[in-house]
Amino acid sequence: MGDLDEVKGLSKTLINNYKKILMKTNDEIIMNDLLEAIYNKDNRSRVDLKNNNYIVVFDRELSTLYVYIADTNIDIARLEKDIILLTSFDKVANLFVNDLGKDIITRIISNLGMMLNRHVNVLCMSIDNIISNDNKYTLRKATLEDKVEILSNILEKVGITEESELYDYIVKDVVGKIKNNEYYVLVDGDEILAQTYLFEYDDSIFIHGVLTNKDVRNKGIATDMISQLVTLFIEDNKSVYLSVLDNNTAAKRTYEKVGFKQIGESHYFSLT
Repeated sequence: MGDLDEVKGLSKTLINNYKKILMKTNDEIIMNDLLEAIYNKDNRSRVDLKNNNYIVVFDRELSTLYVYIADTNIDIARLEKDIILLTSFDKVANLFVNDLGKDIITRIISNLGMMLNRHVNVLCMSIDNIISNDNKYTLRKATLEDKVEILSNILEKVGITEESELYDYIVKDVVGKIKNNEYYVLVDGDEILAQTYLFEYDDSIFIHGVLTNKDVRNKGIATDMISQLVTLFIEDNKSVYLSVLDNNTAAKRTYEKVGFKQIGESHYFSLT
């Protein structure tokens, strides 16, 4: 589906078919990323409408291809054509697949003559039992007045300058999430200590990793923020999930301190 209007018009069909796929296997990390990508009007999406066995979403802004495979009984030739179609629009730097699809996608990419470079496991965690923590600071939704400080923290963390091609995307993304009440900050008076954003789908909340201000790291700030967020949503009868890179041991310890347990795994590749 090369036309963007057609993609937007099929969003409802795509999401409904995605729900059917999730009835077969459950991969909350890919669910989160695919749904966010589908809702972004600048993306191109493909879904196996015949068998409901896979979905492919190309995030043009982030040069990332998300692939969810529900079972191994799929049409490899068609999936390969979908990947060729989606990757033909731009250079794809990143590939994000669920655990079941890892070997299939690796084989397809190899057949296409592309190289898989860096491979990192991404762990999906859910709250098992809230462990109470002493919360010292105030959790609140971010406002547009917080935009400058939030952006400053992000740019410092990822090493992006205002001259970067991604800068405008990051600004638009942050402003959109603030306006949609998806961005949260932990504050001490007027100072932002930590920040995160979330994605809500039905009764599920997906928390994206906490970014702590560089001046207050390693002081329990992230634990405080996650603890308050979890308490807020659990009280509202929501299921709470988050994901973390397998090699980010500090973040994993923080989440486990609050009561998160690993429930799944996905795979992140860099393409060359």
